[in-house]
Amino acid sequence: MGYPPHVMAMRAAAPAAVFTVLCLAFGGAPAHADHRLFLFAGPEWRDFLGCVTCRASNPYSIWNPDSEYGSPTDPNSIWNRRGEYGSGRGASSPWHPNPQPPPVVVDRVGNFCGYFVMERSFPGRVRDPYLLWLLEGHAWAADHLDEVRADFQESDEPTSCGLPPGRP
Repeated sequence: MGYPPHVMAMRAAAPAAVFTVLCLAFGGAPAHADHRLFLFAGPEWRDFLGCVTCRASNPYSIWNPDSEYGSPTDPNSIWNRRGEYGSGRGASSPWHPNPQPPPVVVDRVGNFCGYFVMERSFPGRVRDPYLLWLLEGHAWAADHLDEVRADFQESDEPTSCGLPPGRP
């Protein structure tokens, strides 16, 4: 008998998240380190898709037009509408009706924040308003990417996902 899917997601994503956080730490002091959330997808959640809450100047940000994570042409970018993770056709895409395995969001220390999936009834789906906006507004944001990126120039996006109870 194996572990439940959410346990496997945490076990698989935690080492990658810790590695990513260490890489981000060498890139400069974060303004809101507690709010950095990372997206992983693919088999055993080995594909790092970027920091979903980092400001656009961060090299790992999905909002950085000069990074693979923010590029509309990179094969693994969520902004590539023909790619594995930016379209509804990819088996592990958040916008696939039944992604296998479902992409996960983890915080800076690898805590599971939820499955990053479009299907509203999916058990364990993210609940953070910003992440839901990103999921449900993806098509519009992808079509207006330069305009949307401007909102993420100055600071990281605050979110409560991954913070201890009682923290804003």
